[in-house]
Amino acid sequence: MGLLATDPRSVEEIAALLELRPPTISHHLSKLQKVGLVKASAQQHHSVYALNVENLHALSQSLLNPAAILEAASKNLDTDPNDAVRKLLIEPDRIIFVSKGHQAKLVLSWLQQRFEPDTRYTELQVNMILEKHCAHESTTVRRYMVDYKMLARKRDGSMYWRTDSPAAQAPDFDPQRLHPADLKLPRTDTAEQVDVVKRNLTDGRVSVPADAEQSQMVLKLIWHMMGRRFSKGIDYSAMQLDSVIQRFFNDEPAKVRALLVEQHYMTHDTRRDVYKLLDDTPEFDQRVLTALLVDGRLKEIPVLRFIAGKFELRKQYTEQQVNDIIKQYHDDYASLRRYLVSERFMDRKDSLYWLRNR
Repeated sequence: MGLLATDPRSVEEIAALLELRPPTISHHLSKLQKVGLVKASAQQHHSVYALNVENLHALSQSLLNPAAILEAASKNLDTDPNDAVRKLLIEPDRIIFVSKGHQAKLVLSWLQQRFEPDTRYTELQVNMILEKHCAHESTTVRRYMVDYKMLARKRDGSMYWRTDSPAAQAPDFDPQRLHPADLKLPRTDTAEQVDVVKRNLTDGRVSVPADAEQSQMVLKLIWHMMGRRFSKGIDYSAMQLDSVIQRFFNDEPAKVRALLVEQHYMTHDTRRDVYKLLDDTPEFDQRVLTALLVDGRLKEIPVLRFIAGKFELRKQYTEQQVNDIIKQYHDDYASLRRYLVSERFMDRKDSLYWLRNR
């Protein structure tokens, strides 16, 4: 906006002045144009942007007056967070996770309300609720909810509950004595499926029912979380697959592996003895798109998010170490390394790289 206040400019000019990529500039200018702050005109082969002076004058007259300023100053996000939270909603009951600053507490408080008071949840149930209401990987959000004291848990991680529950405030409340048999199931849109899971749940893991229809229900519900541990196009050994299966199922991993193939969640290359996500699984594609789209636009590049997840927070890497990690997934490590920095997944200084806390 400051640059356009001096002169009309093209996308390429602004990109060069701000040392950003033209697609990034185009994205932000389209937002500004949508709300009427800038306007575009075609000149030769370029679109040239300028401030929409008429609209800015009208806005200044409506906003910069004593009554409007007093009204804005009287608003307090701590007492009325609805406006701030509403901006982060992707759909009526699903939110973008924010991990830093004042908004983080607002988002986590909103997520806390998705859990019922005086209800004890297994880790699996916590993940189910978080992944239903939050467009982010559940393990990270669950950890933040414990860190921010929105949820408490047993030392072994087998039970979670809201910290503001009346029962949790009682002087004689002893969470270490909780038992899965005491569990109250939360309300859910998939009540029948959850009921089947509950009947087959032991110590936070499920056993696959003998009944074929119930077996499909269990696998479909559990796959909603379990499938996020895998990426498309990657080969997994039976051992890698089994390490994830054992976190969710009491059954022999070989049995569950066979069911995943039979019910078309994964394919098995018998010649090489490797497994991979089924390339044409529409349910998987839809989950990925739902998590990444905001107002019909990708909020980030999914490949970069995947690669960034291979680096550790608060650890510095040399350029060669970064290259070695990226090369495990793609040959063009130099381009991907630059994109990780330009798209702000990583920071760089003095030939050292580190993961940005997003």
